[in-house]
Amino acid sequence: MTVVYAESLFTLWCCAGLWWLYGRPVKSGDLVPNHRRLAAAVCFALATATRSNGSLLLIFQAHISALRVLRNWKRLPSEVVLFAVLAGLHLAPVMLHLQYAAGIYCVGAQTSPYCSNLLPNVYAYVQAKYW
Repeated sequence: MTVVYAESLFTLWCCAGLWWLYGRPVKSGDLVPNHRRLAAAVCFALATATRSNGSLLLIFQAHISALRVLRNWKRLPSEVVLFAVLAGLHLAPVMLHLQYAAGIYCVGAQTSPYCSNLLPNVYAYVQAKYW
């Protein structure tokens, strides 16, 4: 018997994002063009939508940003803005899921214990209670 499981889909999007960042040869003098970084961020966001630990894939975007800034310090302000946009896109699935859970479990008279936190985090609560 087989069941649908998120691991294979997560791996597909993770590998696709890494391919966009590191797998294709770069023809210009730049390390990785912005359109490839955007494609990688979309792939990483889809990986993050299947498994929350996909948020750790953001380290690869940070690596590219650091390399670009080390190559040219004048690029720092624009690189910070670009990284913030890519990070927002990348982390959007986790943030939307946390917001959705807070909207369901943190309204009404009977709320979950984690709702009193500054940023309600259903993941941390479930792991602390059941694992």
